[in-house]
Amino acid sequence: QDSKVKVFGIPIDLRFKERSFAANIRTRFGLDLEKPVVLVMGGGQGYGPIKHILMALDRLKTDFQILVICGSNKKLQRWISVRAGKFSKNMHAMGYIDNVHEFMEAANLIITKPGGLTTAEALSKGLPMVIIKPMNSKRIPTRPDRVRPDARTEVKSMYPSARMPRNIIVIPTTI
Repeated sequence: QDSKVKVFGIPIDLRFKERSFAANIRTRFGLDLEKPVVLVMGGGQGYGPIKHILMALDRLKTDFQILVICGSNKKLQRWISVRAGKFSKNMHAMGYIDNVHEFMEAANLIITKPGGLTTAEALSKGLPMVIIKPMNSKRIPTRPDRVRPDARTEVKSMYPSARMPRNIIVIPTTI
């Protein structure tokens, strides 16, 4: 007898399964086609130690560009905008958006908190992840490595920034 209960994964928008030409998306967002792109997100509310992450990334010698999705965190978006000229990296900050799938397609790497939906979306896009633990979070993190063991690198501290595996920015297929 067939069970009335069906097991499915986290439902995600079908746009995350679509593949687009990253170059077209990067051009549309005004990004350099030759430099890797690191996407930094903190969920819809722009939560987590994003300022610390950006400062640590900016200290790395590797040349790459950064996209930051601040969600509804207007204070974070203003903080980045005010300091835009002071960063050594090309950095773009935006608020709440409804086309995260395109930003994931344009990125070589995502640094994000371990939310279930974002994790499922990044895995669907085949996007390597660096998972950060939000400050003061008691939430049990989603474990993408249970789905695909090579899918994540966990960073417990942004200090010192040398702990950030530099080779995943240059060669993101190493994780």
